[in-house]
Amino acid sequence: MRTGPVAPDPSLAGPTHGSPPFAGWASDAIDQVNQLQFDADRAAENLTVGRSDNIHEALVALEKANVALQFTIQVTKKAVEIYQEIARMSV
Repeated sequence: MRTGPVAPDPSLAGPTHGSPPFAGWASDAIDQVNQLQFDADRAAENLTVGRSDNIHEALVALEKANVALQFTIQVTKKAVEIYQEIARMSV
């Protein structure tokens, strides 16, 4: 069984213009990170099975995906911290 990023399904992508601005932005950002993960997985697979001999392209795709994922994790942590800080405020 193969694990890794899920290929985006265009039929499931609904318009984000009806969502609150942050929700639409967050959804789009997560979709972009997922696409980078998918591209990196495909580049590594192509390199492994011999469909490509461009190791540079594969490494760049993997590093882009890694940086995007780490950034997403940090933004998520910060959003949770902000939520917790707001929850602790007394009114």
